[in-house]
Amino acid sequence: MLASILEDEDVTPARIGAVIAVPLATAVVTAAQLNLPTKEVWQHPTAVAMQWASIAILALFIFDSEVRQVTHLVRASRVREYDLDLRAELSQLLCAVVDLTGARWDEIEVTYYRLRRNLFLRRRLVRVASLRLGAGTSHTAASWTIRTGVVGTAFAAQEAIGVDWASFTQQAVAGGKGAWEQLPVPQRYGMNWGQLISAGTRAQGVLAVPTFERGSGLPTGCILLSGALKLDDLNSEGMRHVLGDLATALDRLGSPPRGWWTAHEL
Repeated sequence: MLASILEDEDVTPARIGAVIAVPLATAVVTAAQLNLPTKEVWQHPTAVAMQWASIAILALFIFDSEVRQVTHLVRASRVREYDLDLRAELSQLLCAVVDLTGARWDEIEVTYYRLRRNLFLRRRLVRVASLRLGAGTSHTAASWTIRTGVVGTAFAAQEAIGVDWASFTQQAVAGGKGAWEQLPVPQRYGMNWGQLISAGTRAQGVLAVPTFERGSGLPTGCILLSGALKLDDLNSEGMRHVLGDLATALDRLGSPPRGWWTAHEL
């Protein structure tokens, strides 16, 4: 709970100060109105100054709250527009993949992860959008750390990684925990045994493609395509082309608008 509050884009030193100042100002005004502890105390020049200062703080708080309410409505509209644009781009990608591979439309999923830093500057790739054309919930992880999983590994390497995930996990599980832990970290995509087991074998093939900011060239996120897809399909020129188009579209959309993370807390 505390971590979620600290990561909130709207939590600033001024807002934290208001949380402290407003209750104190309220207490001063209330005590003065009730003449507590005595009426004479509040007639002292310092006490009178405290009352006026407290009234000013409360007035500013009310004004700030009204402004924030209007701002919230504007941001909510932008957040909805961003989500709709994301969904439209992911839908186009899934349709293109179905046409390209002949895969069943209800057996593939595309997920977009975006780099996010928290208050302590720890970086994670957090799921921004995920789309399956079939029924059911997303099978992808909510987030990955850098260099962990196919997503985190592709992001760190800054290049696409395609894996026959079903065969990879089946062989790894058959070999057992000891054999898995003896593998070099890159060969197990930075995952420990528990992460491997929890990832499951639902997806036959997975392809992770990092996204970049056009201006700086820095990596900003990662696209994950998963489902009943063969490795040859994942590594085909056509697949790289349609995913490149999606990466370009996502770069054009840019980072989530202000207030997006707060509205989509995981």
